Amino acid sequence: MYPSKLFEVVKSHVPEVHAYADDTQIYLSFMPDSAAGKQGAIAALQNCITDMKSWMIADRLKLNDDKTEFMIIGTRVQLDTKN
Repeated sequence: MYPSKLFEVVKSHVPEVHAYADDTQIYLSFMPDSAAGKQGAIAALQNCITDMKSWMIADRLKLNDDKTEFMIIGTRVQLDTKN
């Protein structure tokens, strides 16, 4: 029950999710040369996490904020905030 509900919440925000036991990873790619794409990706993940927390509270579960990480991965040039 838990994974199917979780996947419903996640799939409404982002296309990729991977889960194993109690570990869930959400993936979202965007064009590195697009500031709008980056901001859109960040907003989608933030909204997804917010909805996940709401669902978990409703089902008497808790998201462990200490183990929740948000990473943007790319080359040094792609991650340069001056671009």
